[in-house]
Amino acid sequence: MNIILAKHAGLCFGVRRAISMAKKHAKSVDDKTYTIGPLIHNPQTVELLQEKCDIHPAEELTEIKDESSVVVRSHGIPKQMLKDIKLKGLDVVDATCPFVQQAQSIVEKLAADNKPTLIIGDENHPEVVGIKSYAKDDVWIANSVAEINFKNIIADISHGKVINIVCQTTQSFFKFEEIVSYLNDNSVETNIFNTICDATMNRQKEAIGIARKVDLMIIIGGRNSSNTKKLLDICHDVNENTIHIEEEFELAENILKNVRNIGVATGASTPSWIIRRVITKIRRLSKDD
Repeated sequence: MNIILAKHAGLCFGVRRAISMAKKHAKSVDDKTYTIGPLIHNPQTVELLQEKCDIHPAEELTEIKDESSVVVRSHGIPKQMLKDIKLKGLDVVDATCPFVQQAQSIVEKLAADNKPTLIIGDENHPEVVGIKSYAKDDVWIANSVAEINFKNIIADISHGKVINIVCQTTQSFFKFEEIVSYLNDNSVETNIFNTICDATMNRQKEAIGIARKVDLMIIIGGRNSSNTKKLLDICHDVNENTIHIEEEFELAENILKNVRNIGVATGASTPSWIIRRVITKIRRLSKDD
C-alpha cells in the first residue's frame, strides 16, 4: 500500500495562530474565555479547547458574562459585533486570520471610496458575513457563475462602472478564475483583489496533483470547514473515488478493496493527531485486506 500524504497537510498559519493566541489568553485569566462561534472549523479541536483550556464557543454575545473575555475566531466577526463586544467592556483578543483582516480592510477602503464590490464566496459563511459588514450598500456576494445569473448581478451593475472583486480566503482558485472570466466575457470591467490565501492555493494545487495519480483520495477535515469542502470538490473533479472524513473511524473496512495507491489531503483546521490516526487506520486496513 502506497500512501501519499500532502506536504501541506495540517494546520495553516492562521488557524495555528488563533489556537496559540486563545490558549495563551485562557491561561492568563481566571474566568472563562469565549469565542463567538467556534474558534476554528474543526469540532474535535474545539471540544478539546473547551475541556482542557476552558475556551467555550458562544453563538450570541448575550451568552457571555460581563466578567469574561472574548477571543475573535480565525474567520473574524462582523464589524458591529466587535464594537458591541468592546462596548460591553469585555476583554477582547482578536485572533482573526491576517488574510481575512486584509480582505476586510480592502472592502472597508472600497466602501469609503463608494466603489461597488463583489465578494466571491459563500454568503452564509462567517468569514464572508464578516467581510461584507465592512462594505456599504453597493456590494454583492456570489459563489458561482450560476449565482451571478440567479441574482442578476450583471444587470444590477451600473453600465460603465468598474466592479471590484475580493474573495473568501478559502475559495477555490479555479472557481475564482471561472467567475472573473465569465464577468469579463460579459463586458463587465473588473478590478481584482485576489484575497485567497497562499496556503489555500498551495493545498488545492497539491491535492489535485495527488488525486490524479491515486486509486483513492481521502480528504480529512471538519464537515463545517469551507476549505475542506472545496478540496473535496476539486479533487472529486479529477478523481471520482474521493471521500471526505472527519476521523479515522469513518473509514469502512472494505474501503481499500482494489486500492494500491492512496492520497491524503486535509483542510486547514485539521490537527496532526487526527491525521496520524487516519494514516494508522489505513495501514491497519491494508494489512487486513
